[in-house]
Amino acid sequence: MGRRLAAALVLVVTAPAWAACRPNTVDVAFTPTEGARYSYRYEIEATITQSLDGADPTVTEISTTLRADQEVVEVSPRGVLARVTLRREGGAPRTAEVRLDRAGTLQGIDLIEGQPTDIFGLGDLGGVLPTAALPDGPLAPGDRWSIEDEQVTGTGRLRRLGVIDGEDVAVISSDLTQLIDETTPVGDTTAALEGDLRATASTAYDLRDGSLRRATTKAHGAVQARIAPPPGIDAGAVLGAITYEIHVRVTRLR
Repeated sequence: MGRRLAAALVLVVTAPAWAACRPNTVDVAFTPTEGARYSYRYEIEATITQSLDGADPTVTEISTTLRADQEVVEVSPRGVLARVTLRREGGAPRTAEVRLDRAGTLQGIDLIEGQPTDIFGLGDLGGVLPTAALPDGPLAPGDRWSIEDEQVTGTGRLRRLGVIDGEDVAVISSDLTQLIDETTPVGDTTAALEGDLRATASTAYDLRDGSLRRATTKAHGAVQARIAPPPGIDAGAVLGAITYEIHVRVTRLR
């Protein structure tokens, strides 16, 4: 489900009916060139509260920094392929080739892997990344659009134009809600999940090529879980609950 939430931030959007050539508009689409390099620092703060069958809740506080170095390998109609090297505090670097979304942001990075959310199959809740679902076509300050994709709804807005690091930028905000009602594998059994996940983001995009300059995301959610016993075990289901708050801040390094 964490992957779904990450993917939920890369959405099919319903844009307003744009005039053919409106004045004072900008195009925020990500248009890099092959070989372009970008480096970012992700600062992640999270609080995860977990309980099982009425036991005293366990609270986990997470504070970590992640560096992501991207090199654009391919630009094609299928999207942008980038070679990404991730360096976590105290950990060895990991390199992989990934697809970037239309906003030029990473999809589905596991920012807080190995944390206790794994018990509910939620090990990649950290995949909530600072991104805004962008419509096709030009935007002007104040423009709003709707976001719809199955269980996910929300809105986006071009808040303002400005300058960051000496570069012209567009600052876009988005609010997303995902309703959760699904069954997910947990070890040898399954868990029925119900709840909701909510995220708000503010993202500044470089108008030169649509790359990300600054971003913040705040996400919170509450999920109830009903975990079935493993096959062959005569026992009742285990009830659990998890709540979380995640704050991610992204800064462009180069």
